[in-house]
Amino acid sequence: MPYSVPLKICSCGREIPRTAVIAGKRRQLHMRVRCLVCLPFGSPRRRWTGFTTQTPDERAAKKRAKMQRLYQSRREELGRCPISAMRSRRRKFIVDLLGSACMTCGYKKCVEALNFHHIHGKEYPLTASAFQKRLSKIVSEILRCVLLCPNCHAEDHAGVLSSRKLERAAAKVVRLVTPLKCSTWRRLGLPYW
Repeated sequence: MPYSVPLKICSCGREIPRTAVIAGKRRQLHMRVRCLVCLPFGSPRRRWTGFTTQTPDERAAKKRAKMQRLYQSRREELGRCPISAMRSRRRKFIVDLLGSACMTCGYKKCVEALNFHHIHGKEYPLTASAFQKRLSKIVSEILRCVLLCPNCHAEDHAGVLSSRKLERAAAKVVRLVTPLKCSTWRRLGLPYW
């Protein structure tokens, strides 16, 4: 007496045959989890969403509304905009990594006053919105910068600050920031939200 395996049942309630003749060829269907009505043979394998009557615009609006709810709940939790909170956390992390002080004179009274000064040209300025980018992009930009207080920054633009001090500071930045090149914000504990 041959061993008989019960037929699989699709979520719609229909049985899934083990084999079927499709386009003149005998096909093995024993590995399927959906019947031929729910998921026709040869159709792309993707997550089953059922038949939908939504247009792509309606789906996008629904996704936007979901993100808006998430954003609002985070705003209420933090007491401020979650995006600006994320940017300031990330900027603080980079400033702390560089020593939380001016790299030429050692000023550290007000960390928010410190500027990223580009000494090797710039692709984009390191303003608050820059800290929303991928870590690898920010690291490549920080490698061109040194952390300066407003006075030293003005002195450099006026040509008074010693280039030797800037080169020493740039070497320190390279030593401190280069290990972050292969990392991500999430690995550092600074995810998007």
